Amino acid sequence: MSTSLPHTASRIAGRSRKVPRSYQRGSRWDRIPSPDLVDVTRHLAVMIGAKVPLLQALETVEQQNTHRGARTVLAAVRKSVERGQTLSHSLKQHPRSFGQLYVALTQVGERAGVLDVVYLRLSEHLEKAAALRRKIRLAFMYPGLILTVALGATFFFLTAIVPTFAEIFQDFGAALPRPTQVVLRVSEVMSSYGLVALVVGLLGWGGLYIALRQPRGRYLWDRVKLRLPLVGTLLRKSLVTRFCQTLGTLLTSGVPLVEALTIVGQSVENTFVQRQLVQAVARVRRGAGIHKALASLSVFPTMVIQMVAVGEETAQLDQMLLHAATHYEREVDTAVETLTAVLEPVLIIVIGAGLGGILVALYLPMFEMMNVVA
Repeated sequence: MSTSLPHTASRIAGRSRKVPRSYQRGSRWDRIPSPDLVDVTRHLAVMIGAKVPLLQALETVEQQNTHRGARTVLAAVRKSVERGQTLSHSLKQHPRSFGQLYVALTQVGERAGVLDVVYLRLSEHLEKAAALRRKIRLAFMYPGLILTVALGATFFFLTAIVPTFAEIFQDFGAALPRPTQVVLRVSEVMSSYGLVALVVGLLGWGGLYIALRQPRGRYLWDRVKLRLPLVGTLLRKSLVTRFCQTLGTLLTSGVPLVEALTIVGQSVENTFVQRQLVQAVARVRRGAGIHKALASLSVFPTMVIQMVAVGEETAQLDQMLLHAATHYEREVDTAVETLTAVLEPVLIIVIGAGLGGILVALYLPMFEMMNVVA
């Protein structure tokens, strides 16, 4: 169906709101959060499928949304469509909200007149992708929280509790055990130079952050983290899941293979995998089968390559990719559970050993004094 409705433009333009003056492309308001984007896409699919004019549908989702950034972007998109631009062109002006996948599928829906069907499929894909990202974040959030609390408790113990014991030990008049001397020395350094250490730590963290923002640094880090034990396995499986989901969705919607591969390669968050997919696209352009192109890369497991090969032979590549995505989504769930099950006891042991070692070191002089008295 047509996405340009000039006969309704003047009516809606007369009663719709202006784009806020605070809006500037690239500002913090030029973004629709992931959950809101899923809702917007699904609502547009329902209204367009019910033959609601596009401008009216855009105005409705704009009014229903409570997020300021989402309302601002949707208002800008609506204004662009009112001026006669296509929906895909209007969305393309907001890359922080609508990625290449979103724009490409919108173009497919506009050309074929099935925008409602495409958007319904896209909303399902976005929901699965958001759920996958949420699982990955939660997998790392819990260990990170435990480690942060443990470091804070250790710092407090060394700077607030240990100095009290140091004053007591001064009255002993005897040589302290070696572990106790080490703990007291660390406490003294932390108490005297704690602020300096904090500043140095923050500067080091800032320098690392800047380095990882550079293309070379990010590429090296993206490559290294895929090789980490447990964590690398989880990240690889999540990348394979998103690759299969995205490519399968694009092919199901009618996007040509080379174009779909290019879009997937540019939307992958890992720069190391991005470069590998560029090589795969080049091989497919030269006439190689996609399963052969993926087999030459180091990211994709054998099972995925075999399923892709079967999909090519049976002309059901899109369905095979979606089946593979479903399978690896379950694999991600298992990997998250494994990572949590392994890291939790390891962190507890390490934290317990650290704090317990400090306590033992502090009480050693007392034990020795009791033995002398006895």
